[in-house]
Amino acid sequence: MPALQGEVPPPWRLTRFAGYFGPAMAEYVIGHILARERGLTQYTDAQRRGEWAPRREYRLLADLSIGVLGLGEIGRCVAATCSHLGMSVTGLVRSIPPPGKQLPSVTYCTMDSLPELLKNSVYICNVLPSTAATRGMLGGGVLAECKPNACFVNVGRGDIIPESELVSALEQRVLAGAILDVFETERLPKESRLWALSNVVITPHESALSFPHQVAENFAENFNRFVDDPSSLLFQVDVSSGY
Repeated sequence: MPALQGEVPPPWRLTRFAGYFGPAMAEYVIGHILARERGLTQYTDAQRRGEWAPRREYRLLADLSIGVLGLGEIGRCVAATCSHLGMSVTGLVRSIPPPGKQLPSVTYCTMDSLPELLKNSVYICNVLPSTAATRGMLGGGVLAECKPNACFVNVGRGDIIPESELVSALEQRVLAGAILDVFETERLPKESRLWALSNVVITPHESALSFPHQVAENFAENFNRFVDDPSSLLFQVDVSSGY
């Protein structure tokens, strides 16, 4: 958060718009997983060609595993939705929460177990914010631990991995594919090699939109809290952590 680096912490409270993105991002993740597993784009292409092209086989969600990087508000929603639909879910966190605060049917692990998470996940979904601790976290050859059929889903921040390394992993089939909503540079430059990769789905950073009525509800709730008790404000930003 460069604009606030000169004074940490600032002498005022800063809040963010939040509380609504989880369901939308969970829908995005599940929607793209289903589209990939059921070959929906191939059916669309076959229809345009006037071809009857049965695939004969596909994988059920219950037969798939997903590693969710980051179990904050949004990550918890993604993990819970995947779990409810039968997927085997592992969540990466900074520290393991006490049993009473853990999501049921989700396996928790910390950074020292990242290689194991990658080895065991068919889908790897990044929901982490951009911080000093997360930038480049999947770079440096870390993805070599992935299953050969693994697909990377990024709805967090693009700088989790340098784009050049992501492109290399996709070209060399270290990753079987990627579903990308965020990028190291946005807008994604026209000269980016990602555009030309057939195993990549690109969307323009809109896995979760901010709808006006939700922003208004969020502001009204926090305004009332500010009037009654400023310490009760929701979604306060921790400047030192960057989010």
